[in-house]
Amino acid sequence: MWAGRQEAERDGARGWVLVRPRGARTRRRTSAIDVVWSLRHLVDALREVDWNDASGRDPRLIAILDRAFAGLHDRYFRMEVRGWEHIPRGPVLLVGNHSGFGVAELLMLLVAWYRRFPARQAYALAHRWLYKTPFLRVAVPKIGGVPATWRHASEILERGEALAVFPGGELESTRPFSERYKVNLHGRSGFVRLSLANRVPVVPFVTIGSHATMPMPPGMHALATVTGARRYLGLEAVPLPLQLVAWILGAVALDSHVISSGTFLLLLLATPPLYPSKMTTIFGSPIPAEHLAALGDGAYRHVEGIMQGLMNDLAAERRSIFS
Repeated sequence: MWAGRQEAERDGARGWVLVRPRGARTRRRTSAIDVVWSLRHLVDALREVDWNDASGRDPRLIAILDRAFAGLHDRYFRMEVRGWEHIPRGPVLLVGNHSGFGVAELLMLLVAWYRRFPARQAYALAHRWLYKTPFLRVAVPKIGGVPATWRHASEILERGEALAVFPGGELESTRPFSERYKVNLHGRSGFVRLSLANRVPVVPFVTIGSHATMPMPPGMHALATVTGARRYLGLEAVPLPLQLVAWILGAVALDSHVISSGTFLLLLLATPPLYPSKMTTIFGSPIPAEHLAALGDGAYRHVEGIMQGLMNDLAAERRSIFS
């Protein structure tokens, strides 16, 4: 039986209550252990998912990912989201940037949204190449991805759901590390037409920090041409993060006996697939479709300018590459 005055702390995201005496010390797992602890049941849980069904969003899978990625969300990437109050009820078009190659930021945003709106569905337009990959063409729809077409986008908004779009696409996600604080939607103004056609507000948002999880060297656009990805997959750039470059060069050096197996192992340990960079997302104020219509041709630049302003504010807060 607990002695002394007790206090309860509730974790609203998970719904459990911890009761402990005032002043009692609690042992907190290290970040690395917390990440591994969260992932411990992932493989078994994924076996229960019906991977033959790619018909649409699967809340069960999203709940599994929420539990499995808790350590990554809370401790490794230290995900922070601001401006939830700016997201209105009903259909809304969320226009965001790619801070870096989207693996980390999109999964962390998925977890953050599920925690904030467990009963509200959200979708995101996904590039067509994802639907040409055997596993991803099933997994992407299950977490809310829909093909990036006008018809699919309009259907989501007509149902009254939230839809996220990332106009910059692969061009923005593979930009060099030196341009990490630049919002560049590359003139893709389809989101403005989509907002006007469906009479839904636009909520601009930006994410910072993902750029440091997988730093990109220059030359990714040229790589798309050389590899044929531009022609066959419709990709304007190919992601080749520095970690992968280091692994390839290390493997070549190991095979040529330039470095030892121990040095190669140290290289792998020093270049994890994702670096532990703190990520922050901020949602701006909603922009009514009527306001965008009044701006005319300046609507695209207006939204992009707001996003750059939000990015500048977040960039001013960062004190190092990873935080």
